[in-house]
Amino acid sequence: MNISKKIIVLLFLMSLLFSCGDNNSKNGDTANTTATKQKSNSGNTETKDKAENTVQGTRYGSDTVGYVTKPENWLEFTDPNSSPTAVQLSIDPVNIVTLDIISKDGKANSEKAAYVLMQKYLNEGIPKENITLDPVDVNGYQGTSLTIKYKDGTIMIVNCIDYDGKVYFISMEGLQNRQTLMEMAKVIETWKPTK
Repeated sequence: MNISKKIIVLLFLMSLLFSCGDNNSKNGDTANTTATKQKSNSGNTETKDKAENTVQGTRYGSDTVGYVTKPENWLEFTDPNSSPTAVQLSIDPVNIVTLDIISKDGKANSEKAAYVLMQKYLNEGIPKENITLDPVDVNGYQGTSLTIKYKDGTIMIVNCIDYDGKVYFISMEGLQNRQTLMEMAKVIETWKPTK
């Protein structure tokens, strides 16, 4: 289950817990909470603006790979093995967010790109049970998410996003620390193809 889905499930369970704890609440409150979540997942402009407002910082990225909001305490990061178009930022040297582009010519889509990446990791010896493919919504932009759990306890989540004939690569990698993963997921949720 990818991080976005976990966040939604966690929020739903918390709202359910709080609504059940209030003896005076009506069943309509739970229905309203569910309707609100469905509305927030619709990808409208209001949702995008709210996501950007949850992280304070400056817009960081490029016109080629898109932009996220970089928190003030985050660092610029450069991996010598990354592609020349990649833009990276990190909480620390282990937990890294990478923005890149996979295809610009309209010949690929997010599902194909994620499948090719999955095959690459399978060929490198990652067991199939440690890899999952799921649909994803990043700040209202649709695509396919690839999650890879490594034997050393690290995780990489690659979101391949379709937009305007291009496939964007938005990933987070690092330790499987819940708080850190949530912090990186919040930054990724601010992604847009334009500043």
